[in-house]
Amino acid sequence: MYDVPTCHYCGKPLADGKGFVSYWRTHLRFCSIVCLETAEAEWGQKLLRAIPTYRFEKYGLRNWAVYDSLGAMVCVTVYKKGAEEVIRRLSVRR
Repeated sequence: MYDVPTCHYCGKPLADGKGFVSYWRTHLRFCSIVCLETAEAEWGQKLLRAIPTYRFEKYGLRNWAVYDSLGAMVCVTVYKKGAEEVIRRLSVRR
C-alpha cells in the first residue's frame, strides 16, 4: 500500500495528490487556499515572536558579553559602550 498525500495544515487527503504550495515552503502542500493562508499567518506570528532581544553583562574583570534572548553569547567587548553599540546595530538589522 502507499500513503495518500495529505494537507500539511488540516490533514485532509489531497485530490489526485495535488494541492496548493507555499512560496516559501515549497515542500509543503495544502488542500485549499484557506489552509495555505492560515498556515502562513501562523508562521508569520511565530516569526514575530521569535525576533531576538539582546542584553549585556559583565564578563570577567574588564570585559562585557552580549547575549541573545536564548542565552547564547553573541560577542565579548572590552568596553561597555562597545556592547551597547553591538546591541544597537543588531537591533537595527531587524
